[in-house]
Amino acid sequence: MHTERGQEVTRFPKPDHGFTPHGQFDGRSLEELVQDPDGRARLAAHLPQQGKGRQKLALAWLSWALQREVSLENLDEISAGDDSQDLRKLAIAATNHCLTGCAIGEVAGMAIATAFGWGNLPQVALAIGLAYFFGFLLTSLPLIRARLAPRTIVSTALAADTVSITIMELIDNLVVILIPAALAAGLTDPLFYGSIAVGFAIAYPFAFLANRYLIARGRGHAVVHEHHAH
Repeated sequence: MHTERGQEVTRFPKPDHGFTPHGQFDGRSLEELVQDPDGRARLAAHLPQQGKGRQKLALAWLSWALQREVSLENLDEISAGDDSQDLRKLAIAATNHCLTGCAIGEVAGMAIATAFGWGNLPQVALAIGLAYFFGFLLTSLPLIRARLAPRTIVSTALAADTVSITIMELIDNLVVILIPAALAAGLTDPLFYGSIAVGFAIAYPFAFLANRYLIARGRGHAVVHEHHAH
């Protein structure tokens, strides 16, 4: 994706019309089908039997959903479900990215609060605040290097990471609070780092599922990858 005078221009814009495939698609529209990996696979397998007009339109919808060029030549990989593997890899990368930002923020926040002898509430608040800060910062850096407009950088970072960071932070901090003496542990106490690690380990699969769901629908970190493609 690129910008002109601060405005976003999508490489593969959403088509403004479509058709409702018949038969095994249960009356779902093209928009509904292409946002679901299984729907994309079924549609791709069905397309060779369609006329050129419908093929062209369906390919435009697939290109929009995946934000890459889709042609008749690469329908086999979609019908075989290969794009769902790509989706899984993107979701893992997005979750790892979220985990990194949250871990930096959590450790830094709790370390600062512990060093100053703050109570539990300001300690948790600082850790959460820094987790959001570093999570959004890591997402923003490549967008800044791409010289995108500030408004685009902010909106993209918020769209990419808000849901997964929130999931990570809610679960991780709940685990830390529930583990006896974890909040009172010093910086040299293994419990300090172990409680954070356990919280993130529990939160990871939930954040992954959220990222996978959002990316499959062209949201979340899919927005960041649209910018990376240009």
